[in-house]
Amino acid sequence: MTTQFRRNSNQDMITQINEGMVVYDCQDRRVGVVEFVKFTDEDTSTPLPDAVGRIDNYSTESFWGGLTTVFDDPDDISDTMRSRLVREGYLRIDGGFLAPDRIALLDQIADVNHDAVTLTVTRDELILL
Repeated sequence: MTTQFRRNSNQDMITQINEGMVVYDCQDRRVGVVEFVKFTDEDTSTPLPDAVGRIDNYSTESFWGGLTTVFDDPDDISDTMRSRLVREGYLRIDGGFLAPDRIALLDQIADVNHDAVTLTVTRDELILL
């Protein structure tokens, strides 16, 4: 019961995320900006949109089609992690001109306000692309 409550409140928060929002880690360091959000597909009783962001560049028709364009080098992500990302959802963060892009799991999101996303982890704990 507690897991479902946490999941529902997290879903409400996640639906507030928009492309271009600034992302901060748990130490209040800027990580980048939201480039893309892939929502979870686990709970069909509370349907969410498939994605938010530059979805015109992303194919979600198949497992591999949806991930090969989201990840720069698909071989860098293990099959186990790919499966988890598709199942649980993720946030792709554009690091900027000289910084790398990163992936955050949706359960690593601590807070979403009108213009920023705060994570529960440091930027070094995120998946590096």
